[in-house]
Amino acid sequence: HSGQIAFVTIDVGANDIFACGGDPTCFVPQIEHNLPIILTTLRAHAGPDVPIVGMSYYSPDNVAWFDNPVVGEIVAANTARFNDRLERLYSSNSALVADVEGAFAVTDFATLVNLPGVGPVPLSVYNTCTLTWVCTPPPLGPDIHANTDGYQRIADAFAAALDL
Repeated sequence: HSGQIAFVTIDVGANDIFACGGDPTCFVPQIEHNLPIILTTLRAHAGPDVPIVGMSYYSPDNVAWFDNPVVGEIVAANTARFNDRLERLYSSNSALVADVEGAFAVTDFATLVNLPGVGPVPLSVYNTCTLTWVCTPPPLGPDIHANTDGYQRIADAFAAALDL
């Protein structure tokens, strides 16, 4: 639909992570190889003036903080490092980035927020528990996907990247 596209949003890489069992030596090379090809193809079809916006990720595994706070922070830091790589790939291919990492405060373990039924937890963990299904008991959870509030937060990050 050339000439009819306002913008393109893209969210890729997570399936590579899961297919590789979370092993960065497996998924990082796959993403670094595939994402530029995907972005080049999108650009060719969308045209030179259509904004393409990729997203950084939240950190669903930071809830490891409940069992071991150090591990929760390490997981969040690893997500931030991965996001840095994604952001470089997007920007080097003329794409914008929706700052989902920032919207979910992935690395904020200093700000404490009261999580109902639990008590004070870091903002990063609070956001994971309240914006995804990770902390939700069966049958709805635990599930790494965003809930309605989380998807709104993600949409807002895309809108901010597009300056809407």
